[in-house]
Amino acid sequence: MMETFSAEGRHIHIHSLSKFKTNTIVVSFLWPLRTENTPASYLLSYLLADSCMKYPTKQAVLRQLDHLYGASLNITNEPFGCADRLRFSISGIESFDHSTRQLEEMMDMLAEFIFRPRFEQGAFADSVFHECMDQAMIGIQECLDDPFFLCAETASRNYGGAISRRVLPEISALKTLTPQSCAEFWNYVLTHARIDIQVLGNVDVETTRRLVQEKFPFKPRSIRVPISDVMHGNDREVVIEKDIPQSHIVMLFETACHAGDEDMPALLLGNGVFGSLPVSLLFQKVREEKGLCYSIDSRVMPFDGILRVSAAGRREAIDEIRTSILNLIEDMKQGRFEAELLEAARKMTVNSVRSAQDIADALLVAYYRRALVPTTPDFDALTKRYQAVKKEDIQKRFAALTLRTVAIVQQGGTADETE
Repeated sequence: MMETFSAEGRHIHIHSLSKFKTNTIVVSFLWPLRTENTPASYLLSYLLADSCMKYPTKQAVLRQLDHLYGASLNITNEPFGCADRLRFSISGIESFDHSTRQLEEMMDMLAEFIFRPRFEQGAFADSVFHECMDQAMIGIQECLDDPFFLCAETASRNYGGAISRRVLPEISALKTLTPQSCAEFWNYVLTHARIDIQVLGNVDVETTRRLVQEKFPFKPRSIRVPISDVMHGNDREVVIEKDIPQSHIVMLFETACHAGDEDMPALLLGNGVFGSLPVSLLFQKVREEKGLCYSIDSRVMPFDGILRVSAAGRREAIDEIRTSILNLIEDMKQGRFEAELLEAARKMTVNSVRSAQDIADALLVAYYRRALVPTTPDFDALTKRYQAVKKEDIQKRFAALTLRTVAIVQQGGTADETE
């Protein structure tokens, strides 16, 4: 059971389900994604998660979470599509007496982190700011030291559009931030972002609605946040040399299909045949039969209208890997894949949809996306669409693919970039 209550830019979604042993509360702030705000958004997830006025130390935070029967608290920056998002979540084991007291205390703790971060005279405390800045810079560097992540970031940055605005911020841009500028940006988000509050668990709808309205008294706002980015990216190839054990390639194809489109299930199922599942053509033909790569897969990015193909192998094999990928794309366009493979992919995809309904986090993600893109089918409708997809539907979707951007991070001793 799910009920939604919306008014003045605030949306309350209550999922009353008895099958989970935990209650989860998620507060999401969503606003249009802009490059100039990316560093502040990224650093805010560290600053806000560190502590708050009521729980000013990590020990105080842990003590309160222990009091809530070992609850978990997470604050993350999760941009997608054309939107930037800060996500606050707290999850705890359901009280044995099924009372609302624990739910109320969890909301109280979450509200403290949202409404009372560690400000000093209107700015984040210097001690918190500098510690979090160091953690953020280390986090960026650790990600970029991963060759696959670096390759994917390079492809996104050179493609353009929303995905280029979602890449990690430059450390130099991060260093321009101050405690005051981050506090000002957080106050902007508090008053201008779209707000979605989700509660999932064995809860009473009316009681929960009353508690949410009481504990999270956000000011009214009017905002429309675009999600999908309908654009054409850059035709570019970028090569970076790095001292790494194996080379990586990322290829970005435009799909002409976006989240909520009627044809999206055909593209997703076709991608299962092509590269996202263990039975896929990429895995069978490029990795297992030819032995060209150590890893290979493909992923649909529905809010961007992109199919991303990634592979890692020896430097001298990269050209053959790329050619094999393009040949298999052509096979998909021409319908040169077995009916048995399609049915295996269909079965695995439908099973994943069904199993997601038994995972609390997966439900929360699915419900949130449906709130943002109302044309997104629910689980039952999605299952029916997957079951109805025909071979020619997949051919049609793959026929619309256009290769735009290629990034390669290859084995080598010095950094070099060519376009």
